[in-house]
Amino acid sequence: MSSNNTNYKYDVAFSFLEQDESVATQIHDLLQERLSTFIYTDRQKEIAGTDGEKTFNEVFCKQSRIVVVFYREGWGDTPWTRIEQTAIRNRAYEEGYGFVLFITMEPSPQIPQWLPKTQIWIGLKRWGVDVAAGVIEARVQETGGTPKEETTVQRAKRKERDIERMKARNAFLNSDDGVKAANKEVDNLFLELQTLCDTIATETGWTFEKHQPPSEKTLLIYSCGITLAHGWGCRWSNTLEDAYLFIRTWRGKRGFPNIWNPSEPVMLNEFIFSFDTQDTIQFGWKKSDSSERLLSSKQLAEFSMKLFVDAIHQLQTQKYE
Repeated sequence: MSSNNTNYKYDVAFSFLEQDESVATQIHDLLQERLSTFIYTDRQKEIAGTDGEKTFNEVFCKQSRIVVVFYREGWGDTPWTRIEQTAIRNRAYEEGYGFVLFITMEPSPQIPQWLPKTQIWIGLKRWGVDVAAGVIEARVQETGGTPKEETTVQRAKRKERDIERMKARNAFLNSDDGVKAANKEVDNLFLELQTLCDTIATETGWTFEKHQPPSEKTLLIYSCGITLAHGWGCRWSNTLEDAYLFIRTWRGKRGFPNIWNPSEPVMLNEFIFSFDTQDTIQFGWKKSDSSERLLSSKQLAEFSMKLFVDAIHQLQTQKYE
């Protein structure tokens, strides 16, 4: 059943883990001039000096028209998200789950057993920040809320905040710290790739040969007639200008030492990615020809290995056609 409360203090309350704060803040920033919003980092002064558990319970159980959860594994296990989860479930006992909207931060989330399977989810990777903000505003309207018209001054302030975020991002990408972060993520990517190779080898009959040339940020993997190559090129120590990561698949064995090929390997696919960041904390990879959101190193490793597996399948099945 639905709540009779029409006098909400907030239109939207956001619940998230620490690593998703930057995304939550971006969506909050798109909405805050038109809706009354609650995000912990923006309301700390109000909460200071109060009983935090009681305050959060009131916000998520009674004071917010809708609740938006940025969901990934571990949400509901930390002290604050556990309080928020309890408040949501208690409210749902009375109202049902129509007031809560889940935004997934992982490709294949493990849905909590207590959540109805019909509950609407938004995949942030697929839809992006702007669409997510639009869905939230629409849900507020569906539940009786009335967004305010953004004034010229409010828009100018919002645009100024966006410019400041972009300036901070640009300064980070053109710094020693930015280059170090990128190099670390390349190492993380290579570790993820090698872990996937080991797992696939255990689950299938495939074997993998791996080669990392000395003093190069390159990883070559060969199996079943296909080579998967990753290479990181960064010319400078204090800027990521012109830096790129390539992913290539080849039919044949290419780049390994002491090999002889009866025919020249043929390149099947090539993808170029750049290192990027949303907030100098959350790092990832973006296709150079795409405006899609960042892929984590784990997600990029999955993308690469699926490409590799598909190429192997196509080559091997051609033998039996």
